[in-house]
Amino acid sequence: MLGKAILIGIFCYIASLGVPWFLGTTGGFYYLSRPLISGMIVGMILGDVQMGIIIGAAVQAIYLSLIVPGGVAAADITFVAYPAIALAMLSGADPEVAVSLAATIGLLGVIFFNLIETVNTFWNHLADSYAEKNDLKGYWRANAIYPQITTFILRFFPTFLAVYFGAQYA
Repeated sequence: MLGKAILIGIFCYIASLGVPWFLGTTGGFYYLSRPLISGMIVGMILGDVQMGIIIGAAVQAIYLSLIVPGGVAAADITFVAYPAIALAMLSGADPEVAVSLAATIGLLGVIFFNLIETVNTFWNHLADSYAEKNDLKGYWRANAIYPQITTFILRFFPTFLAVYFGAQYA
């Protein structure tokens, strides 16, 4: 289960908004974070592709037209896509239960997303201080590396812990 939890955690990070890997936002966020796609991926990792797709399709139907008015999200689609579907599959839940689980975990994801954005403001101020010193390497790290570390920590670890320890602890 350790390897499976690591893989699902890595996919949750790669599918996050603002992650440059896998063709950036277009490939990662707009493809990998969709519940139908993530359901297939989680199903492959957990060994039941059919159930992953069935749960992913049920969850996708709810979040098909997720609209973020004014930047305020009702749910974090990445957390809906990976830890929620994985927990539903691990607990043997029906697709209907998976949808309610996804809604709950999606709300938790919004909290993590807001935390990521809040921490990233610190990196912006650090980048400003590097710019004043003409430190281009520091400026680059504060804009490209440190925000990715923050995103990885707040995407990978909650997903990994939830999947590794299972639905009874999550």
